[in-house]
Amino acid sequence: MQSSASRAFSILSSKIHPQLPLTPRESQQLLALLTTSFRQQLDREYLRDPLRSHSARLQLHNQSKDTPTKPGAPESKSHTTASKHLETVLTNPLFAIKPQRRRSGTYDIKDAHKIMGDPLQWFQEQVASGSADIQSAYLCVEAIQKMTPSSPMTESAKHSNIGLKISDWLWSSGIEKTKPFLTNLGFIKLLVPYLVREHAEDPLWRWFTRSLQTWIQEANVDMKQVHRFRAHLLKSMAMSKLDGEGGPEAAITTILRAVALLDTPNICLSTSDTNLAGRSVVEHIISTTTPIPAELFNQFIHSTRRWSRQWELFQAILWSHYPSQPNANPGLEYLKNGAALSRSQRPEFRRLLVQLSLGVAQQLLTENRFSEGQWVLDFARDNLSEELGLQPERPSVKESSQRSSQDELENLQLLDSLKLDI
Repeated sequence: MQSSASRAFSILSSKIHPQLPLTPRESQQLLALLTTSFRQQLDREYLRDPLRSHSARLQLHNQSKDTPTKPGAPESKSHTTASKHLETVLTNPLFAIKPQRRRSGTYDIKDAHKIMGDPLQWFQEQVASGSADIQSAYLCVEAIQKMTPSSPMTESAKHSNIGLKISDWLWSSGIEKTKPFLTNLGFIKLLVPYLVREHAEDPLWRWFTRSLQTWIQEANVDMKQVHRFRAHLLKSMAMSKLDGEGGPEAAITTILRAVALLDTPNICLSTSDTNLAGRSVVEHIISTTTPIPAELFNQFIHSTRRWSRQWELFQAILWSHYPSQPNANPGLEYLKNGAALSRSQRPEFRRLLVQLSLGVAQQLLTENRFSEGQWVLDFARDNLSEELGLQPERPSVKESSQRSSQDELENLQLLDSLKLDI
Protein backbone atom coordinates (compact mmCIF):
# COMPACT_ATOMS: atom_id res chain seq x y z
CA MET A 1 0.00 0.00 0.00
CA GLN A 2 2.81 2.34 0.91
CA SER A 3 4.52 1.67 -2.41
CA SER A 4 1.33 2.40 -4.41
CA ALA A 5 0.75 5.61 -2.51
CA SER A 6 4.32 6.71 -3.13
CA ARG A 7 4.02 6.08 -6.87
CA ALA A 8 0.72 7.98 -7.04
CA PHE A 9 2.25 10.91 -5.17
CA SER A 10 5.27 10.84 -7.48
CA ILE A 11 3.04 11.00 -10.57
CA LEU A 12 1.01 13.91 -9.20
CA SER A 13 4.07 15.82 -8.07
CA SER A 14 5.72 15.43 -11.47
CA LYS A 15 2.69 17.09 -13.07
CA ILE A 16 2.62 19.90 -10.53
CA HIS A 17 6.40 20.41 -10.59
CA PRO A 18 7.82 19.50 -14.03
CA GLN A 19 11.03 17.55 -13.99
CA LEU A 20 14.31 19.33 -14.70
CA PRO A 21 15.81 18.99 -18.21
CA LEU A 22 18.00 15.95 -18.77
CA THR A 23 21.73 16.34 -18.60
CA PRO A 24 23.71 15.71 -21.80
CA ARG A 25 24.73 12.28 -20.47
CA GLU A 26 21.13 11.36 -19.61
CA SER A 27 19.97 12.56 -23.02
CA GLN A 28 22.57 10.40 -24.74
CA GLN A 29 21.55 7.38 -22.70
CA LEU A 30 17.88 7.92 -23.53
CA LEU A 31 18.67 8.27 -27.23
CA ALA A 32 20.72 5.07 -27.18
CA LEU A 33 17.91 3.24 -25.40
CA LEU A 34 15.30 4.41 -27.91
CA THR A 35 17.57 3.52 -30.85
CA THR A 36 18.20 0.02 -29.51
CA SER A 37 14.50 -0.53 -28.86
CA PHE A 38 13.59 0.64 -32.35
CA ARG A 39 16.17 -1.65 -33.98
CA GLN A 40 15.02 -4.62 -31.96
CA GLN A 41 11.45 -3.99 -33.02
CA LEU A 42 12.50 -3.86 -36.69
CA ASP A 43 14.47 -7.09 -36.23
CA ARG A 44 11.46 -8.84 -34.75
CA GLU A 45 9.21 -7.57 -37.53
CA TYR A 46 11.45 -8.32 -40.52
CA LEU A 47 13.77 -11.06 -39.14
CA ARG A 48 16.93 -9.04 -39.68
CA ASP A 49 18.68 -10.00 -36.39
CA PRO A 50 21.89 -11.95 -37.30
CA LEU A 51 21.63 -14.04 -34.09
CA ARG A 52 18.05 -15.06 -34.92
CA SER A 53 18.14 -15.18 -38.69
CA HIS A 54 19.24 -18.84 -38.98
CA SER A 55 16.72 -20.20 -36.49
CA ALA A 56 14.01 -17.96 -37.94
CA ARG A 57 14.66 -19.25 -41.43
CA LEU A 58 14.47 -22.81 -40.16
CA GLN A 59 11.18 -22.01 -38.45
CA LEU A 60 9.76 -20.45 -41.60
CA HIS A 61 11.00 -23.45 -43.63
CA ASN A 62 9.26 -25.90 -41.30
CA GLN A 63 6.07 -23.86 -41.42
CA SER A 64 6.15 -23.77 -45.19
CA LYS A 65 5.93 -27.55 -45.33
CA ASP A 66 2.52 -27.46 -43.72
CA THR A 67 1.28 -24.04 -44.91
CA PRO A 68 2.66 -22.79 -48.22
CA THR A 69 3.39 -19.09 -48.22
CA LYS A 70 1.20 -17.12 -50.58
CA PRO A 71 2.35 -14.04 -52.49
CA GLY A 72 -0.02 -11.86 -50.47
CA ALA A 73 1.05 -13.18 -47.06
CA PRO A 74 1.09 -10.70 -44.12
CA GLU A 75 4.91 -10.82 -43.83
CA SER A 76 5.29 -9.75 -47.45
CA LYS A 77 2.66 -7.05 -47.14
CA SER A 78 4.16 -5.61 -43.94
CA HIS A 79 7.62 -5.46 -45.49
CA THR A 80 6.32 -3.77 -48.64
CA THR A 81 4.23 -1.31 -46.65
CA ALA A 82 7.16 -0.41 -44.40
CA SER A 83 9.46 0.06 -47.40
CA LYS A 84 6.99 2.40 -49.09
CA HIS A 85 6.50 4.35 -45.88
CA LEU A 86 10.24 4.80 -45.32
CA GLU A 87 10.70 5.81 -48.97
CA THR A 88 7.96 8.44 -48.61
CA VAL A 89 9.60 9.84 -45.49
CA LEU A 90 13.11 9.91 -46.94
CA THR A 91 12.02 11.58 -50.20
CA ASN A 92 10.02 14.29 -48.40
CA PRO A 93 11.28 17.77 -49.41
CA LEU A 94 11.95 18.54 -45.74
CA PHE A 95 14.70 15.88 -45.74
CA ALA A 96 16.14 16.67 -49.16
CA ILE A 97 19.47 18.05 -47.91
CA LYS A 98 21.37 18.63 -44.70
CA PRO A 99 20.05 21.76 -42.95
CA GLN A 100 22.28 24.75 -42.27
CA ARG A 101 21.81 27.32 -39.53
CA ARG A 102 20.67 30.73 -40.73
CA ARG A 103 18.63 33.65 -39.53
CA SER A 104 14.98 33.21 -40.47
CA GLY A 105 13.52 35.63 -43.01
CA THR A 106 16.85 37.24 -43.97
CA TYR A 107 18.93 36.97 -47.14
CA ASP A 108 22.55 38.00 -47.56
CA ILE A 109 25.23 38.14 -50.27
CA LYS A 110 25.75 34.37 -50.05
CA ASP A 111 22.07 33.84 -50.74
CA ALA A 112 22.25 36.14 -53.77
CA HIS A 113 25.20 34.20 -55.22
CA LYS A 114 23.45 30.86 -54.64
CA ILE A 115 20.21 32.08 -56.20
CA MET A 116 22.12 33.23 -59.28
CA GLY A 117 24.16 30.03 -59.50
CA ASP A 118 21.75 27.25 -58.53
CA PRO A 119 18.31 28.55 -57.48
CA LEU A 120 16.83 25.10 -56.85
CA GLN A 121 19.69 24.07 -54.56
CA TRP A 122 19.34 27.34 -52.67
CA PHE A 123 15.59 26.80 -52.24
CA GLN A 124 16.12 23.26 -50.97
CA GLU A 125 18.49 24.64 -48.37
CA GLN A 126 15.74 27.03 -47.29
CA VAL A 127 13.34 24.09 -47.00
CA ALA A 128 15.80 21.99 -44.99
CA SER A 129 16.45 24.83 -42.56
CA GLY A 130 12.74 25.52 -42.11
CA SER A 131 13.10 29.01 -43.59
CA ALA A 132 11.31 28.45 -46.90
CA ASP A 133 8.24 30.55 -47.61
CA ILE A 134 6.29 31.79 -50.63
CA GLN A 135 8.80 34.58 -51.18
CA SER A 136 11.80 32.22 -51.36
CA ALA A 137 9.87 29.87 -53.68
CA TYR A 138 9.01 32.87 -55.88
CA LEU A 139 12.68 33.96 -56.00
CA CYS A 140 13.73 30.42 -56.96
CA VAL A 141 11.31 30.07 -59.88
CA GLU A 142 11.89 33.64 -61.04
CA ALA A 143 15.66 33.15 -61.07
CA ILE A 144 15.36 29.94 -63.11
CA GLN A 145 13.01 31.62 -65.57
CA LYS A 146 15.41 34.52 -66.09
CA MET A 147 18.43 32.32 -66.77
CA THR A 148 19.90 32.55 -70.26
CA PRO A 149 19.87 29.48 -72.53
CA SER A 150 23.66 29.23 -72.15
CA SER A 151 23.48 28.96 -68.36
CA PRO A 152 24.67 25.56 -67.02
CA MET A 153 21.61 25.43 -64.77
CA THR A 154 19.16 25.94 -67.63
CA GLU A 155 19.68 22.53 -69.21
CA SER A 156 19.60 20.65 -65.89
CA ALA A 157 16.50 22.60 -64.85
CA LYS A 158 14.58 21.03 -67.73
CA HIS A 159 14.98 17.59 -66.14
CA SER A 160 14.80 18.41 -62.42
CA ASN A 161 10.99 18.67 -62.04
CA ILE A 162 11.19 22.09 -60.46
CA GLY A 163 7.44 22.59 -60.42
CA LEU A 164 6.76 19.21 -58.83
CA LYS A 165 9.39 19.72 -56.14
CA ILE A 166 7.95 23.09 -55.18
CA SER A 167 4.36 21.81 -55.25
CA ASP A 168 5.42 18.87 -53.02
CA TRP A 169 6.87 21.37 -50.57
CA LEU A 170 3.69 23.45 -50.69
CA TRP A 171 1.69 20.34 -49.81
CA SER A 172 3.99 18.84 -47.18
CA SER A 173 4.43 22.18 -45.38
CA GLY A 174 0.73 23.03 -45.56
CA ILE A 175 1.53 26.41 -47.13
CA GLU A 176 -0.76 25.69 -50.10
CA LYS A 177 -3.70 26.17 -47.71
CA THR A 178 -2.62 29.60 -46.49
CA LYS A 179 -3.44 33.17 -47.47
CA PRO A 180 0.12 34.04 -48.67
CA PHE A 181 -0.15 31.27 -51.27
CA LEU A 182 -3.67 32.10 -52.43
CA THR A 183 -3.05 35.83 -52.78
CA ASN A 184 0.34 35.69 -54.52
CA LEU A 185 -0.89 35.56 -58.11
CA GLY A 186 2.54 36.40 -59.48
CA PHE A 187 3.93 33.21 -57.95
CA ILE A 188 1.07 31.17 -59.44
CA LYS A 189 1.77 32.63 -62.89
CA LEU A 190 5.44 31.58 -62.62
CA LEU A 191 4.85 28.11 -61.16
CA VAL A 192 2.00 26.80 -63.33
CA PRO A 193 3.97 26.53 -66.64
CA TYR A 194 6.54 24.27 -64.97
CA LEU A 195 3.88 21.89 -63.65
CA VAL A 196 2.18 21.81 -67.05
CA ARG A 197 5.45 21.04 -68.85
CA GLU A 198 6.20 18.32 -66.30
CA HIS A 199 2.75 16.76 -66.84
CA ALA A 200 2.11 17.17 -63.12
CA GLU A 201 -1.26 18.90 -63.12
CA ASP A 202 -2.80 17.11 -60.13
CA PRO A 203 -1.75 19.89 -57.69
CA LEU A 204 -3.27 22.51 -60.02
CA TRP A 205 -6.66 20.82 -60.11
CA ARG A 206 -6.46 20.19 -56.36
CA TRP A 207 -6.10 23.94 -55.79
CA PHE A 208 -8.77 24.81 -58.35
CA THR A 209 -11.40 22.42 -56.98
CA ARG A 210 -10.79 23.06 -53.29
CA SER A 211 -14.04 23.90 -51.54
CA LEU A 212 -14.87 27.59 -51.41
CA GLN A 213 -15.88 27.33 -47.77
CA THR A 214 -12.66 25.49 -46.89
CA TRP A 215 -10.57 28.20 -48.55
CA ILE A 216 -12.44 30.92 -46.65
CA GLN A 217 -12.13 29.22 -43.27
CA GLU A 218 -8.59 27.84 -43.40
CA ALA A 219 -6.85 30.59 -45.40
CA ASN A 220 -8.81 33.42 -43.73
CA VAL A 221 -9.74 35.03 -47.05
CA ASP A 222 -12.98 36.32 -48.52
CA MET A 223 -14.99 34.92 -51.41
CA LYS A 224 -13.70 37.49 -53.89
CA GLN A 225 -10.07 36.51 -53.25
CA VAL A 226 -10.84 32.83 -53.84
CA HIS A 227 -12.59 33.52 -57.16
CA ARG A 228 -9.72 35.77 -58.25
CA PHE A 229 -7.20 33.03 -57.41
CA ARG A 230 -9.16 30.41 -59.35
CA ALA A 231 -9.55 32.70 -62.36
CA HIS A 232 -5.83 33.41 -62.63
CA LEU A 233 -4.93 29.77 -61.94
CA LEU A 234 -7.14 28.50 -64.76
CA LYS A 235 -5.92 31.22 -67.10
CA SER A 236 -2.29 30.29 -66.37
CA MET A 237 -3.09 26.65 -67.10
CA ALA A 238 -4.75 27.49 -70.41
CA MET A 239 -2.02 29.90 -71.51
CA SER A 240 0.67 27.37 -70.60
CA LYS A 241 -1.01 24.92 -72.96
CA LEU A 242 -1.19 27.55 -75.70
CA ASP A 243 2.48 28.42 -75.34
CA GLY A 244 3.70 24.85 -74.88
CA GLU A 245 2.60 21.34 -75.72
CA GLY A 246 -0.93 20.82 -76.93
CA GLY A 247 -1.65 24.30 -78.27
CA PRO A 248 -5.25 25.56 -78.61
CA GLU A 249 -6.73 22.05 -78.46
CA ALA A 250 -5.19 21.38 -75.04
CA ALA A 251 -6.19 24.84 -73.81
CA ILE A 252 -9.80 24.36 -74.90
CA THR A 253 -9.87 20.90 -73.30
CA THR A 254 -8.67 22.43 -70.02
CA ILE A 255 -11.49 25.00 -70.06
CA LEU A 256 -14.07 22.33 -70.91
CA ARG A 257 -12.85 20.29 -67.94
CA ALA A 258 -13.31 23.31 -65.66
CA VAL A 259 -16.77 23.98 -67.10
CA ALA A 260 -17.76 20.36 -66.36
CA LEU A 261 -17.06 21.05 -62.67
CA LEU A 262 -19.37 24.07 -62.42
CA ASP A 263 -22.24 22.02 -61.02
CA THR A 264 -20.12 20.07 -58.52
CA PRO A 265 -21.47 20.55 -54.98
CA ASN A 266 -19.34 22.30 -52.34
CA ILE A 267 -16.71 23.56 -54.82
CA CYS A 268 -18.95 26.54 -55.69
CA LEU A 269 -17.41 27.45 -59.04
CA SER A 270 -18.86 30.34 -61.04
CA THR A 271 -18.35 32.16 -64.32
CA SER A 272 -15.94 34.50 -62.53
CA ASP A 273 -13.60 31.49 -62.16
CA THR A 274 -13.71 30.52 -65.85
CA ASN A 275 -14.32 33.73 -67.83
CA LEU A 276 -10.73 35.00 -67.77
CA ALA A 277 -9.30 31.76 -69.18
CA GLY A 278 -12.03 31.48 -71.82
CA ARG A 279 -11.49 35.06 -72.97
CA SER A 280 -7.73 34.49 -73.22
CA VAL A 281 -8.24 31.50 -75.52
CA VAL A 282 -10.71 33.46 -77.69
CA GLU A 283 -8.18 36.29 -78.03
CA HIS A 284 -5.57 33.73 -79.09
CA ILE A 285 -7.92 32.29 -81.74
CA ILE A 286 -8.49 35.80 -83.10
CA SER A 287 -4.78 36.50 -83.44
CA THR A 288 -3.70 33.18 -85.01
CA THR A 289 -4.74 30.76 -87.73
CA THR A 290 -3.86 27.54 -85.89
CA PRO A 291 -6.25 24.82 -87.10
CA ILE A 292 -8.65 23.44 -84.48
CA PRO A 293 -10.83 20.35 -85.06
CA ALA A 294 -14.41 21.39 -85.88
CA GLU A 295 -15.96 19.10 -83.25
CA LEU A 296 -13.84 20.58 -80.45
CA PHE A 297 -14.46 24.09 -81.79
CA ASN A 298 -18.22 23.47 -81.66
CA GLN A 299 -17.96 22.31 -78.05
CA PHE A 300 -16.05 25.46 -77.18
CA ILE A 301 -18.67 27.67 -78.86
CA HIS A 302 -21.54 26.06 -76.95
CA SER A 303 -19.59 26.14 -73.67
CA THR A 304 -19.51 29.95 -73.73
CA ARG A 305 -22.98 29.96 -72.12
CA ARG A 306 -21.42 28.29 -69.08
CA TRP A 307 -18.13 30.14 -68.67
CA SER A 308 -19.12 33.77 -69.44
CA ARG A 309 -21.99 36.17 -68.97
CA GLN A 310 -20.93 37.79 -72.26
CA TRP A 311 -21.47 34.54 -74.11
CA GLU A 312 -23.31 36.18 -77.05
CA LEU A 313 -20.22 38.28 -77.85
CA PHE A 314 -17.87 35.30 -77.60
CA GLN A 315 -20.11 33.09 -79.71
CA ALA A 316 -20.32 35.78 -82.42
CA ILE A 317 -16.52 36.11 -82.48
CA LEU A 318 -15.94 32.38 -82.62
CA TRP A 319 -18.46 31.89 -85.45
CA SER A 320 -16.67 34.59 -87.44
CA HIS A 321 -13.42 32.59 -86.98
CA TYR A 322 -14.87 29.14 -87.56
CA PRO A 323 -12.14 26.80 -88.91
CA SER A 324 -13.81 25.53 -92.09
CA GLN A 325 -16.35 28.21 -93.01
CA PRO A 326 -16.52 31.52 -91.06
CA ASN A 327 -20.08 32.71 -90.43
CA ALA A 328 -20.64 36.47 -90.21
CA ASN A 329 -24.38 36.33 -89.50
CA PRO A 330 -24.25 35.82 -85.69
CA GLY A 331 -21.83 38.74 -85.41
CA LEU A 332 -23.95 40.97 -87.62
CA GLU A 333 -27.06 40.22 -85.56
CA TYR A 334 -25.16 40.92 -82.35
CA LEU A 335 -23.90 44.30 -83.58
CA LYS A 336 -27.38 45.31 -84.75
CA ASN A 337 -28.71 44.55 -81.29
CA GLY A 338 -28.96 47.91 -79.51
CA ALA A 339 -27.82 46.34 -76.23
CA ALA A 340 -24.45 45.26 -77.66
CA LEU A 341 -22.62 48.42 -76.60
CA SER A 342 -24.29 48.71 -73.20
CA ARG A 343 -23.21 45.15 -72.39
CA SER A 344 -19.60 45.85 -73.32
CA GLN A 345 -18.57 48.88 -71.30
CA ARG A 346 -15.40 47.39 -69.88
CA PRO A 347 -12.27 48.20 -71.97
CA GLU A 348 -11.30 44.57 -72.59
CA PHE A 349 -14.74 43.78 -73.97
CA ARG A 350 -14.83 46.91 -76.12
CA ARG A 351 -11.56 45.76 -77.69
CA LEU A 352 -13.22 42.42 -78.38
CA LEU A 353 -16.11 44.30 -79.95
CA VAL A 354 -13.64 46.00 -82.29
CA GLN A 355 -12.21 42.65 -83.31
CA LEU A 356 -15.71 41.31 -83.89
CA SER A 357 -16.58 44.30 -86.07
CA LEU A 358 -13.45 43.96 -88.18
CA GLY A 359 -13.83 40.20 -88.57
CA VAL A 360 -17.51 40.40 -89.50
CA ALA A 361 -16.96 43.27 -91.95
CA GLN A 362 -14.11 41.47 -93.66
CA GLN A 363 -16.15 38.29 -94.03
CA LEU A 364 -19.18 40.22 -95.38
CA LEU A 365 -17.10 42.04 -97.97
CA THR A 366 -15.46 38.76 -98.98
CA GLU A 367 -18.98 37.40 -99.61
CA ASN A 368 -19.80 40.53 -101.70
CA ARG A 369 -22.32 41.72 -99.11
CA PHE A 370 -21.07 45.27 -99.51
CA SER A 371 -23.90 47.25 -97.96
CA GLU A 372 -23.87 45.15 -94.78
CA GLY A 373 -20.09 45.29 -94.61
CA GLN A 374 -20.20 49.08 -94.95
CA TRP A 375 -22.77 49.28 -92.16
CA VAL A 376 -20.44 47.35 -89.84
CA LEU A 377 -17.50 49.64 -90.67
CA ASP A 378 -19.65 52.70 -90.00
CA PHE A 379 -20.77 51.17 -86.71
CA ALA A 380 -17.16 50.67 -85.67
CA ARG A 381 -16.15 54.24 -86.66
CA ASP A 382 -19.11 55.80 -84.86
CA ASN A 383 -19.06 53.77 -81.65
CA LEU A 384 -15.51 52.46 -81.25
CA SER A 385 -13.42 55.30 -82.66
CA GLU A 386 -11.30 55.60 -79.54
CA GLU A 387 -10.31 51.92 -79.63
CA LEU A 388 -9.62 52.23 -83.36
CA GLY A 389 -7.57 55.36 -82.88
CA LEU A 390 -9.89 57.32 -85.19
CA GLN A 391 -12.14 60.33 -84.85
CA PRO A 392 -15.86 59.64 -85.37
CA GLU A 393 -16.68 60.49 -88.93
CA ARG A 394 -20.17 59.95 -90.33
CA PRO A 395 -20.30 60.12 -94.16
CA SER A 396 -22.88 62.43 -95.72
CA VAL A 397 -25.78 61.16 -97.84
CA LYS A 398 -24.11 62.53 -100.97
CA GLU A 399 -20.84 60.73 -100.20
CA SER A 400 -22.72 57.52 -99.48
CA SER A 401 -24.43 57.63 -102.87
CA GLN A 402 -21.09 58.01 -104.62
CA ARG A 403 -19.46 54.90 -103.13
CA SER A 404 -18.08 52.48 -105.71
CA SER A 405 -16.26 49.18 -105.86
CA GLN A 406 -13.04 51.11 -105.31
CA ASP A 407 -14.36 52.16 -101.89
CA GLU A 408 -15.01 48.52 -101.07
CA LEU A 409 -11.42 47.67 -101.94
CA GLU A 410 -10.24 50.44 -99.64
CA ASN A 411 -12.43 49.00 -96.89
CA LEU A 412 -10.65 45.68 -97.23
CA GLN A 413 -7.30 47.47 -96.99
CA LEU A 414 -8.57 49.31 -93.92
CA LEU A 415 -9.50 46.02 -92.27
CA ASP A 416 -6.00 44.67 -92.78
CA SER A 417 -4.47 47.80 -91.27
CA LEU A 418 -6.75 47.97 -88.23
CA LYS A 419 -6.00 44.59 -86.68
CA LEU A 420 -5.43 45.08 -82.98
CA ASP A 421 -3.42 43.11 -80.47
CA ILE A 422 -5.44 42.51 -77.31
